[in-house]
Amino acid sequence: MKKKICNIVNFIRLEDHRMPHIAHFEPVQEQMKLIKKYNFPATWLLQFDALKAGPYADFFKKEMPGNHEIGLWMEINRMHCDAAGIEFRGRDGINWDHHSQASLTIGYRPAEREKLVDTAMALFHETFGYYPVSVAAWYLDAYTIQYMEQKYRIKATSNCRDQWGTDGYSIWGGFWAGAYYPSQVNANLPGESAATQINVPLFRMLGSCPINQYDCALGDNGQGVTTLEPTCCKEKEWMDKLFRNMFNNLATDYSYIQLGQENSFGWPRMKEGYEMQMENLAEYVKNDGVEVMTMGDTGKWYLNTYKETVPLSTVALEDPWPAQRQTFWFNSRYYRVSLLRDGNTLELQDLHCFSDRYAETYLKRRCHTHAMVTDALPVTEGFLHKEIGLPANLRIQIKKDGIWKELTSQDCTADTSVNNQLSVSFGPFLWKFTETAIEMKMQDDTPWRIVMPYHKSTFRQATCEKIAYCHNGCSYDVGLYGIESVDVQNNVLLLMPLPSSPVRFFPG
Repeated sequence: MKKKICNIVNFIRLEDHRMPHIAHFEPVQEQMKLIKKYNFPATWLLQFDALKAGPYADFFKKEMPGNHEIGLWMEINRMHCDAAGIEFRGRDGINWDHHSQASLTIGYRPAEREKLVDTAMALFHETFGYYPVSVAAWYLDAYTIQYMEQKYRIKATSNCRDQWGTDGYSIWGGFWAGAYYPSQVNANLPGESAATQINVPLFRMLGSCPINQYDCALGDNGQGVTTLEPTCCKEKEWMDKLFRNMFNNLATDYSYIQLGQENSFGWPRMKEGYEMQMENLAEYVKNDGVEVMTMGDTGKWYLNTYKETVPLSTVALEDPWPAQRQTFWFNSRYYRVSLLRDGNTLELQDLHCFSDRYAETYLKRRCHTHAMVTDALPVTEGFLHKEIGLPANLRIQIKKDGIWKELTSQDCTADTSVNNQLSVSFGPFLWKFTETAIEMKMQDDTPWRIVMPYHKSTFRQATCEKIAYCHNGCSYDVGLYGIESVDVQNNVLLLMPLPSSPVRFFPG
């Protein structure tokens, strides 16, 4: 039986200088009333300042049901740093500063990260009498996660979904949704094996729209937000489509989304969306087999079920926006890939490799800047390259009347019948995604070829056996099978398949 998992995660700050007139306690009270109404399990993550001051600890001791859990929200603030005896890297005169070098663990040296963890854990234990099993933040680095797993045996952690530049955080190219065991050297990527992974599942937060979040245009504050955050998602039809996209057509063992909202937005701004989402979630629990779990219990389930990262796919057939596009995502411990159907075209819009050789930038040195970047190893970059005006998506062309034209069709179907494998048929063409490979095959005798954009900063060379890349000093390959010839043109590779042969890519 495939699992459809939803976590409700609310995280709590003591204050937010950007919104000084917001009542921070009111949202927590109202969220608790609603969640109790539906008897849902829920996860509450307290930032150090909220754990130490304010009404929150006493409130949860009195009001929290037995099917809820308390954990830590590991954003850093001045009160936390003062207690740990280290320098706060935020602006003068404020307790919490959202900039990367101040609020994220990567803004502090590894030894300081240990002190910050120990200090938060000690206060948590003093307050509740035990250590938390769930710890999350907008971004937690591999060093910090591994330290918490080894010393405090946490069972679940969570980082923000993919976004570029939003609030100064660029988290890009990793496992698109669901959970994975992070690499010991890069929290944004899954470890390639049990020997190189951190043994705590990391969940991607916020329930991103699988169709529209990826290429959501850049604005003054980075990408926009098309997620289940109640301050943004207030339309039942939009949420229904997202739920169906995430929980129908499962080609892999499970699917996962996260609801909830931090308290610093205030209750008036989230009330409409929060109430609608809880009511809607109750319908899906009753009628569609969605299971609401705490993040900690979800982590324990993953730990007990999988010894290594299991593939996860998303077949998104219903566009919440009028464009009526579709996407097909597949993630494994070696790569992620996404197909985009737009009208009568189907193109590969994203392919990133995962490798334990690619250490995150801030693994052993701290971030000194307001904005941070963590990424993966790009092969096809359908958003960032498009934003700077370069060819972006990988396309299939067919030869007709002596002219190469992009393959078009109105016929597109997904086959999810083979577990942990996804096949997508587009007219006469078949895409197949497995844990280690991508297969492309023309199912009739039509001549075809692959048009594959590349970026000069990463591309090194191409042969019929492999394409070589280098990104931020890390060399990686895409192995090839079934290629007869490669023509290297300006920003584009033309890959010609062997007659009557499938083509296979082996990312990583």
